Amino acid sequence: MSVHLEPADTLYFQRPLTGTSKVRVVIRNLESVPIVFKVKTTAPKQYSVRPNASRIDPQQVMEIQVLYQPHKQDSANDIICKDKFLIQTAILPGDKETMDMGSLVCVFYHADEI
Repeated sequence: MSVHLEPADTLYFQRPLTGTSKVRVVIRNLESVPIVFKVKTTAPKQYSVRPNASRIDPQQVMEIQVLYQPHKQDSANDIICKDKFLIQTAILPGDKETMDMGSLVCVFYHADEI
């Protein structure tokens, strides 16, 4: 399966981290069929991802907003964040195209980690 992610490997959040910081991620469906995606993170309480799952039609793009929840105080400038995100994608079978995302259960065939 072929998707393109922007940014491809790293998310950068603006300081200070005492306020909400937002990053945009774009998923481009390079397939000729619809796909579905789901975003996972190692720190689900620290980030809000909207939408965290959806459908992308063939040759279309979906913009995702990743919001970093504010800290009470800013962290040191030299701290290295180890949080990770996983974007799982799968081809949407033709017989499942009318299902809503809440009830759609599918096996993910491809995963890109950023």
